[in-house]
Amino acid sequence: MQSYDAKKENADGSRWESFSLVLSGPQKSRANLEIQVVDVNDNAPEFLSVPSTISVFEDTPEGSAILKLRTRDPDTGIAGMAVYSIDNANFSVDKRKCGNGECWTTLRVKEKLDFEKQRKHLITVTAKDGDPTKNSSLETSVSITIHVLDAQDQPPLFVTDLSQTFLIQETSKIGDIVFEIRARDGDEAAEAANSIRYSLQENQYLEIDERTGNVKLKSEPGEELDLRLGITATEEGEGQMKSEGELKIKFVKARIIEKTLSSHPILPKAESSRKLCEKELYEMRIREGSENFDLPETIHLTGKQDKSSLRLIGGADIFAFKQTADDQVEIVVNNVEKMDYEKTTNYSLKLTSPMGSCEIEIFVLDVNDNAPKFKSDSYTFYVMENEEAMELGKITAIDADSTESSKIDYQVVGTSRNVFKIDDEGRLMTTRAVDREKDTQFTFAVRATDKGGKFTDVPVKVVVKDVNDNTPRFESDHITIDVVEEVASKHKISARDEDHGENAMLTYTLSNMPEGLPIDVNNGILFIGRIDRDSLTVHPIELVLTATDSGKPPLSGKTNITIRVEDTNDNRPQFTLSHYAFSVEKNLKPGQSVGKVEASDDDATAPNNRIYFTTEDDRFYIDVNGSVVYNGTEPFTKDQWIDFKVWAHDNGDPSLNSSTTVTINEHKNTLGGAITTKLNRTTDEKTEVRWANAKMPGYSYEILRATADGISENEVRKWVSIDRKTGVIHTLKKLDVDTVKAIKLAISMKKKKKEIPVELIIKIVDENDNSPFFKRAAYKANVTEDVAVGTPILQIKAEGTDAENLLRYFLVLNSSAGTPLEIDQYGTIRTKEILDFEKLQKIDGIVTVKDSLGHNASTNLTVFVTDVNDNRPEFKNGSVFTVYASESLPIGASLSLEYPLATDRDSGRFGKIVYSIIGGENHFAINEKTSVITLKKELDYEIQRSHSLTIRATDNGGKKPYNEVFASITVYVEDSNDHSPIIHNADLTHLSVGEDAKIGDVVAIISASDADGGGSQPVLITTNHTQFRVDETGKLVVAIQLSGYAGENICGHLTASDAGQPPRNTTTPFCVSVQGRRQGFLPLIVYPKPNSIHYFDENEHYDELLRLKMAKQEGEKEEYSYKFDQSFKKDWEFFEISPNGALTSKAPFDFEKKAIHELRVSACNDKRNCTSITLFISVNDKNDNCPIFQETSFQLTIVENERGPVPRKVGRIPSAIDSDYHADNKKICYSVDNPAFFFHPLTDPFLYTNRSFDREQQDSFKLTITAYDCSLVCVDPLRPVNATLRGTIRIEDMNDNFPKFAERIFYKTVIQGQNGPGSQIAKIEAIDPDEEKDGLRYSIKGVVRSEKQTFGIGESPIHVDERTGELTAIDLLREPSYTFTLAVIDSAGHEDTVTVVVSLIGYDQQTELIFDAPFDYIRRNEKNLIRLLSSATALTAVIDRCRQNSNSTVVLAHFLDQNGKFVDVNQAIHTLMKSSSSARSELKNAYGLREASASVLPRPRTVEVLIIAAAFLLVLVLFVLLLIWCRQRNEYARKLRQISAQAKHLASPSGHSTPPKKSAYFPGEPILVPPGMGVPVGDVYPPLNPLNNNNFSRHPTISQRSFADPRASMLINSIGVTDVRTLGTASSLMRCASHPTTTPTTTPSSPSGHPSNASNQSSPTTTTSIH
Repeated sequence: MQSYDAKKENADGSRWESFSLVLSGPQKSRANLEIQVVDVNDNAPEFLSVPSTISVFEDTPEGSAILKLRTRDPDTGIAGMAVYSIDNANFSVDKRKCGNGECWTTLRVKEKLDFEKQRKHLITVTAKDGDPTKNSSLETSVSITIHVLDAQDQPPLFVTDLSQTFLIQETSKIGDIVFEIRARDGDEAAEAANSIRYSLQENQYLEIDERTGNVKLKSEPGEELDLRLGITATEEGEGQMKSEGELKIKFVKARIIEKTLSSHPILPKAESSRKLCEKELYEMRIREGSENFDLPETIHLTGKQDKSSLRLIGGADIFAFKQTADDQVEIVVNNVEKMDYEKTTNYSLKLTSPMGSCEIEIFVLDVNDNAPKFKSDSYTFYVMENEEAMELGKITAIDADSTESSKIDYQVVGTSRNVFKIDDEGRLMTTRAVDREKDTQFTFAVRATDKGGKFTDVPVKVVVKDVNDNTPRFESDHITIDVVEEVASKHKISARDEDHGENAMLTYTLSNMPEGLPIDVNNGILFIGRIDRDSLTVHPIELVLTATDSGKPPLSGKTNITIRVEDTNDNRPQFTLSHYAFSVEKNLKPGQSVGKVEASDDDATAPNNRIYFTTEDDRFYIDVNGSVVYNGTEPFTKDQWIDFKVWAHDNGDPSLNSSTTVTINEHKNTLGGAITTKLNRTTDEKTEVRWANAKMPGYSYEILRATADGISENEVRKWVSIDRKTGVIHTLKKLDVDTVKAIKLAISMKKKKKEIPVELIIKIVDENDNSPFFKRAAYKANVTEDVAVGTPILQIKAEGTDAENLLRYFLVLNSSAGTPLEIDQYGTIRTKEILDFEKLQKIDGIVTVKDSLGHNASTNLTVFVTDVNDNRPEFKNGSVFTVYASESLPIGASLSLEYPLATDRDSGRFGKIVYSIIGGENHFAINEKTSVITLKKELDYEIQRSHSLTIRATDNGGKKPYNEVFASITVYVEDSNDHSPIIHNADLTHLSVGEDAKIGDVVAIISASDADGGGSQPVLITTNHTQFRVDETGKLVVAIQLSGYAGENICGHLTASDAGQPPRNTTTPFCVSVQGRRQGFLPLIVYPKPNSIHYFDENEHYDELLRLKMAKQEGEKEEYSYKFDQSFKKDWEFFEISPNGALTSKAPFDFEKKAIHELRVSACNDKRNCTSITLFISVNDKNDNCPIFQETSFQLTIVENERGPVPRKVGRIPSAIDSDYHADNKKICYSVDNPAFFFHPLTDPFLYTNRSFDREQQDSFKLTITAYDCSLVCVDPLRPVNATLRGTIRIEDMNDNFPKFAERIFYKTVIQGQNGPGSQIAKIEAIDPDEEKDGLRYSIKGVVRSEKQTFGIGESPIHVDERTGELTAIDLLREPSYTFTLAVIDSAGHEDTVTVVVSLIGYDQQTELIFDAPFDYIRRNEKNLIRLLSSATALTAVIDRCRQNSNSTVVLAHFLDQNGKFVDVNQAIHTLMKSSSSARSELKNAYGLREASASVLPRPRTVEVLIIAAAFLLVLVLFVLLLIWCRQRNEYARKLRQISAQAKHLASPSGHSTPPKKSAYFPGEPILVPPGMGVPVGDVYPPLNPLNNNNFSRHPTISQRSFADPRASMLINSIGVTDVRTLGTASSLMRCASHPTTTPTTTPSSPSGHPSNASNQSSPTTTTSIH
């Protein structure tokens, strides 16, 4: 069965153990059972650090405290409170005081001490606890030896025996020393013996030397004379104590006095009446501690003496006489131990008998038998560092030996001999200056050695006191710290001071600090709050940090600190006006300016404060000076109206912007409402009245009504007319009515079905009357309360005046508003003071304008102030609350606090506070809206008396961004009487008592306690039985005589009642068995004593614990039987008792299982009379259990960027437990393996840190907690020495980071054919290190621009998914590129922007780059590839897509120039391949870029098919045309040949044919002249050269004959040949003709009758067609 421990030390230091059980019953019923382990008195008090020896001066006043004694008793209640007693009447102890588990008392001097009477006291102090549970309390004693130190409280002591008679011989002369008197300091052991001064009573014969005590003869008496003179010995010193005596002096006749010892002064012998011995005076020497005299001397008697008649007087029982003969006596030592030179140096003895007497003087010779003794057991001195050689103090040793032996030499022993020395007088001195920074203290020994070589060492400690001689020093004389604007940080800048204590306690101060900066220093930590770089007037910040110590005088060290604040782009450019209005009087040409906008950026440094402008309308641009320049292709007419947005961008990262609206010719846009214009009274007829809505395209105009004060409408209509198409108004005649001030026209403007009514007010003014007027009767504007002073809100400009007419504006505000606004000379209204929505929500006023002529106009102004979250919640009571709650408070009840706990000066949702509890051990709950704190778990004063809560309050309804504050609440639990008393006695039903018991005999001691009041509430115990009662100490005693009750078992009830209101009580039964008188004697157990406690160590094997011893009684046999009382508890089961009374245990003890065993043992004699005793076996706890964790893991949370005093508590880890009992054995220490965390103190399971964490750098920490025994001596055979626990510290996120895009410009590519609606363009994601539970929000900010147009909000062809950042085309993308700004915002309102360029490209604008590298490797290094490609080509490379081939990776890319225009792919590839840069080498070596040729990508398959088909059709058409053309040319050649043949035939005179001749144009084809042409058959003519006109002269036949023939001419004319030269030209056109067709003919015979060369051969006839 497991044992429990009521004294178990918990992690909070309390000692208790309890258990909660849940009992299940039928029908699912349950009940809670709380078991509280009750303490028993099983521990005796333990004295703490009691010295075994102390020293006290004998003159210490009575009642003085000399020692404080402390005891510790782990028991609780009265059982842990000790009562002290002492066994020495000279001392006393105070009444005990107890607290925190310890009791203490003070040892005091009760009776005056006397060194001379008793030099040493041995006292015993007993501590006895007050546990009433057992028959006897437990006690512990300690022995202390008290040495009494001698003080100057005793008068001088005469060494010379004054009882003798001093004899002065008559032969003495005046001036002789006749005898001497010696006295010494009565305080022989005092630190310094006082000198003695002597004085003698006035007389005429003798005088005494006051220093030496020598008595001299002053005058001679002349006769025998007896004198009695007073002698006084006085100590020199403060007290001047004195001793007085009387000298008996007798002047006698001359006598010879022997000198036996030359070393002693001559002393007169005492007179004796008779002569017993041969000599009257015998002197002897003996060494102390010896039984033999140095010079033994026999005393010869003058006659025989009977021993019985001799008597020795004096000697203090040390000496005796021995009669060696009838006339001889020897002095012998009877008690050598009592002889001590240090007490008595000489003894005067007298040997007497009836015959007379003689004197014996025994001188004790000193022996060096005492070592020097120091007056103190140890010495401590203090020395100031840097002091030159100086005396520290005196160390005195006393040697009780004689003067010669007692001379003491001192020396320093140890390594400090070179630093310290000591002289012969014991004065300890330093030999040189010491430095505390090197040596904080010296420990050595001083040795005192007497002349005999005996020595004693005493420990000496010299503590070096610090002198403020070191200046605090910083690590560097100048420290530079770089911080980021609006980011708080802290820096460790501590100085080091080599001094100690207060001299090294440093305080830090900052000087030269600009006013208003959130910079502070504390304990060497420099706290730098959020600094606005833009508001700094001086940068960098130069500070002086001074570290000053606490010495006297203080010393200080300085270091210069330079704080450089990095400017972040945290300010948007701000336009001076929120709206700019310009008007043009004439048409604008490109390049002309219409006005100027102004913007400024409050950032401190470039590029964050450099501004450039962009416009929504591409027809206008803003130059660097802010001029609005028209840049359209066509003139902008003066009648046009336009408004557009202008953005001012800074060059920060990320870039921020703001916008304003620019309106040109705003009056042209005022269609509806009232419009005012002016007309000069002297204007002639047909004069145009200018007004804003004239010449609006598409509108028709009509005057519905015309009025003027006092004039009829018909008459007014005669004054003006309106053009229905243009709206131009003209006067019809000169106004001649002086009373008319204004004409009001109701005009209808119609455009299709739309009609706009306009009221035109024409003010009639004199020629010089140009009064100012406002366009509107009232102006309104909104402004947030957090705008900076000087921010423009609205511009109100008056009109109707000449340019040279100066205007002055005035602003009069409602008196309740104060003066938060002001107006300048341009009509711009700005903030003059900081606005506060909580004080002012609306500002009303009147704006008045006056010109230089005194004319004025007014308009109303209303400015609405809107709220921002600029106020933090504020807890009441300084954020610190204290409340008391009774432990009986029911669950659900609220704590008595003033609710709500916090307020917020903001309104609306900004002022809505949400509350939460951090910590609190789950005892409390809080209403997040009302802040009411209610009890969630029952309180228990006895377990935990206070609870600490941390309340967190956040505004803005708890939604980000919010402000948060914290408050601490301490709940003190008040005790209530919720515990009934408990009677701790285990078994009260088996008590027994004899019938012969007397009234008042104790039957049992009742132990009861009440857990209320910390266990100190008194408990009253009563009984309902008359035979017994319970006394005031809790003892159950006999109340009446029990004679006659033998054999009865008397039972009753004990009731324990507490003192609570209402009181609670507990009742328990008891039974007492009354034993009858027995025959014979009861056995008497001598050992052990009843209720005695016997201690044994756990885990040890004992052969025998104890053995019962019985007393011998007359008439009784020594035969006894022993047994356990098995009805008394169950502890006997663990033990055995042998027939001879030996008690043994069955197994080694285990303290953790059972710490104390209570046994009742009976011893019975042969008459069966039995005696029982109760004894206790107490097990001594040994450190045999090492700590263990009951849990395996834990998790704690800490908020990042937490600020506040250090150390900061992280939280409580699960506690380890140690099953050992005693506090020293079960003390658990903790350590952690991460230096960022620690335990403070090591014994508390609370984890602390000095650091502030950033979740974005590390979101959690994995820790290993080690629990180990603080004493490092636990030995547990079953478990490791140390226990480990693994846990996680999670850093809770605060939204302290901006979302951030990976790039500042994203290039995204869309391929033609994939640019339709719904096409996915890209996904652009930002990274936010913070935890964004709701995700980031993406949006397109501003307009989307292409090369030709600008798309406003709602017109963009590109859509972004606000959740994912995915870009999708929502319309067909037609433009080559689109540029826009993509913004991302987190839940705290932090924003980042990026420029996105979406390019629409064709396949001829892309190229393939092949890399011999894995696909994953290329994708992973895509950014580096882009950088290398851009560097190698000096262009902007854009990777569109990557795909994986078998062993390579194909990258599709295109290139842009510095203006963002596409670059020819061939040019880019050529540049890349020819590049010799390192980037080109890296692309080849690291990524395996292959060589590439300048070619474009193949078109997709559909395009290829179309191109091939078109080419095929083209070739086919060309082929057909070629065939047709060749056919025509062939036909033309055939006809030409026919003509040529016919012409030859006609020209031949004989008509025979001639051999054909070769044709230069048709090789191998002769030109034959067909018959019938008048040309000789067979004649062949050379070809005609069309380039040579001389052919005709070389062929006269043709020229003369052929064409002379009329038929030839007729033929030639018939085919249109006008010149024979054309034939040559025509034949030259027959290159593409087909071969001629030949027809066989018969060649005629030659004139000789033989056939020609062509006889019998077929001569071809060629037919050529000529076209």
